[in-house]
Amino acid sequence: MGDLSSHFRIFVKPGAKCHNPALRPTQLANIARTQTHVHTEGNHNIDEIGNISAGSGIWYNQDDARNTCLKIKTDINSDQLGELVAILWAITEEPPQNELTIITKSTYALDGILNKLKKWESTGYIGVQNRDIFRSIVAALRHRSGTTCFKKNTDNDGEAGHTAAKSLALQGATKEAFDEPNLNIHPNFNLTGAQLVSMTQSLAYKGICEMKLPRDRRGTTQMLAITRHAVKALTGNFPDDQQVWRSTRHQDFSKMFCTFLWKSLHNTHKIGNYWDNIENYSHRGLCTKCRVTENLEHILLECDIPGQRVVWKNVKELWLKKHENWPEPINIGTITGCGLIEVKSREGTVLKGESHAYRILISESAHLIWKLRCTRIYSDKPDDEWPENPEIQN
Repeated sequence: MGDLSSHFRIFVKPGAKCHNPALRPTQLANIARTQTHVHTEGNHNIDEIGNISAGSGIWYNQDDARNTCLKIKTDINSDQLGELVAILWAITEEPPQNELTIITKSTYALDGILNKLKKWESTGYIGVQNRDIFRSIVAALRHRSGTTCFKKNTDNDGEAGHTAAKSLALQGATKEAFDEPNLNIHPNFNLTGAQLVSMTQSLAYKGICEMKLPRDRRGTTQMLAITRHAVKALTGNFPDDQQVWRSTRHQDFSKMFCTFLWKSLHNTHKIGNYWDNIENYSHRGLCTKCRVTENLEHILLECDIPGQRVVWKNVKELWLKKHENWPEPINIGTITGCGLIEVKSREGTVLKGESHAYRILISESAHLIWKLRCTRIYSDKPDDEWPENPEIQN
């Protein structure tokens, strides 16, 4: 039961009230119980346009009618969601009186269910990824009358079950129709909120933020998509949105560039189409020399005003002094995603020093071009007084 302080909770869902005790169903002696062993695995797939889907594989035995593959919507580039949904499916589909053994290689799932559960429940799962799935798994386990065991699949246990479950997970991730996992929780086991005694200021703030509904911004969505595809074109790997956001705080970036990059991904710079919404100021959205919309890509990569061509020319010459090829910035996504780009050798080995230099060159060059543009705009000097190429180079 715990002491009295453990019963005071915040962030509780108003509709999650139940006056019945949370007791497991009684295990009747005259009911036949079977022992079931099931392998569960997860996978994920990214299609040609960057949409991510998770796959779950549930494998009982060769040619078993219960073998299942599922496809789940996600925006996270990871197998973890598929692994958790596979475990949830195995638990909910098994008769509650049977003895169930779930075999998986997922350290993430086993660590969350077996080791971190007590802490997560006391803190209301605040900051926990896939918390809805974890809560459903725990409630389903507590609602079973039969014994449930988890087994970590090792190399000594054989690969047949693991390989079959992994193959089913891949089939699930690539099939056409999506599946909707049942996340309903029995009212008796629906524990919500966080213990007040376990709260810190940081956790409370995160809990408040999680209660707010996320608001999609069209400009942000577009910039994230451009960045993801640019990184894919250079590296062959599709990052997810979380990886893009984490890369904005890369240790190779200056604080000023991190701020600039964050605003760029949110498309909040006061340039281009921003001025179309302000009466009598739409002319500010055009480049004064090129007479086209002055968006960020035009400023950093296309504009004819002295600045960007000189900077990129010098950066390229500097890079080619020690390297054979220069990864040319192809669009604005190459700059906003430079924190995710790694330089590799012909053998595919990541070159840490070269990657470090590339990120510094791209970030500082782009920010220099931006500062040159801002200086020119706000100084309001005539064209003949703009910085010349030698001045920019120095």
